[in-house]
Amino acid sequence: MVYIIHAAADGPIAVTLKLELERLMPGTPAFVASKPGDIPTGADWLDEIQTNLRAADTFLLLLTPRSVGRPWIWYECGVAWARGQRLLPLVAGGLDAASIPYPLGAAQALQLENPGHAAQLFQDLGLALEDPAAFVQQVGHAANAALRSAHQEEGWNGVHHDGSYFAWKGPLGGLQDRDGIPPSRDLLNTLVRAGMTPTWGSVGRLEHHFAKGRMQVFQTDRRTWRRPVTRGGDVLLVHLEDAVGTALRALRAELDLNIAVAERAGSDQLGTEFALEAIQRVIDGGIAVQLGEDVQGALLRARGAMHRANMSIEARLIHPKGSTDGRMQSTMRRRQSLRADRI
Repeated sequence: MVYIIHAAADGPIAVTLKLELERLMPGTPAFVASKPGDIPTGADWLDEIQTNLRAADTFLLLLTPRSVGRPWIWYECGVAWARGQRLLPLVAGGLDAASIPYPLGAAQALQLENPGHAAQLFQDLGLALEDPAAFVQQVGHAANAALRSAHQEEGWNGVHHDGSYFAWKGPLGGLQDRDGIPPSRDLLNTLVRAGMTPTWGSVGRLEHHFAKGRMQVFQTDRRTWRRPVTRGGDVLLVHLEDAVGTALRALRAELDLNIAVAERAGSDQLGTEFALEAIQRVIDGGIAVQLGEDVQGALLRARGAMHRANMSIEARLIHPKGSTDGRMQSTMRRRQSLRADRI
């Protein structure tokens, strides 16, 4: 039997490892205490743990930033050590192998999210991993699922980037301060993809920034230290962009463009397709509902007016040789319609 030592928070990673092991060695179970079914319903949890600890002849120690300091992990590891059984340390979830405490830190640890290391693990167990890259991808998905769950429990908000974790919310207050670091490549883009808006702020005005809803970004191991991200005398801050404000600013910009084009002498295009798309996003996204029925009605009227303006443009393109007076009257009607319905 293979016993996978892990913290409950890392259950998704342990289960991924268990399923791959059992696929490659049918008839040899891999025990994962956090997986439903591995401990029978109604059974005494501690008795089952001790029974499986005695039955196992190979132990895989799964270490992540969340598990490396937990006493129960080291109890199970001690049982394997005392029995003289084979113990293979594994790291995942962004844990630096150099941070594993001594004496286990002196042993060679394999990185589960490295294809070469993953292949070596299965080779050490007498197995052949057909597609190490695919397995590593599965481990990465499991690690992200475990991280999201752990963040919900521990209150962390942040992103993984370039092998490090950058947090703007969580139990940062008790961590040791270290020297600041410059932003790593594409960090700002990673923050934007996570739905945050990055900005830079003066260290001397942090209270002012915090009062405006800004949060400072730190690189951290989430256990002992934190480093501010710096640029000159400023530090990196983020805030969550308000969806309503963002949509209305985009809508206003596109409407202003529409009016500017409409009022250009001799223009054959009103630019209303842009504004129509902006209005459609606000309506379909439910943002107008948040702002109330009056605003939603105004948006619907504006969309109708712009649609009529587009239809008029199409008619002019089909009949380009209409009278000058007719074109001027049509243009005046469009401008009046746009002004009347402008938000």
